[in-house]
Amino acid sequence: MTLVVMAFVMIAAAVLQTLFPPWHALGQAKAPFLLGVVVYYALTRERKLMLTAGILAGLVQDSLSKIPLGYSSFCYCVVGAAINRFHDVVFSRKLITHMLFGAAAAACATVILYGLLARGGVIEDRWSRVAVKTAGTALWGMLVTPVVFHATERLDQFVGNVRAEES
Repeated sequence: MTLVVMAFVMIAAAVLQTLFPPWHALGQAKAPFLLGVVVYYALTRERKLMLTAGILAGLVQDSLSKIPLGYSSFCYCVVGAAINRFHDVVFSRKLITHMLFGAAAAACATVILYGLLARGGVIEDRWSRVAVKTAGTALWGMLVTPVVFHATERLDQFVGNVRAEES
């Protein structure tokens, strides 16, 4: 049932990410709903399930954009693995944790992705523009990750994947 919930949440996150317009003032930054799903699984589940979420979210992200397939998956898995290392030592169910990890994950994933794209010759953006976009995605990540986390956690509780006492 966990994979069914993950698939449903991925579809919902992809739809929301597509529907939310980019933030023009901050380098065309888009709300990272799919990355929020990865952060949820990184903070609440074992590494294998988090990596599954990272790969799926990245493939969906790349399919919805002009990014070569697999680039976002790599970024999401790296960021998710880093977060997953600390899920036992942080307050993984607190709003401030979701906000901080959401912002950090979005910023790191953006920098890694742009580094990969620049190295592969896919883009030639100025680093000042990348810095502005990184700040924008970090802000979006701080805002949307708690929402994604809460919604996914409630859905997991509803279908019986986790008990409310574990939350």
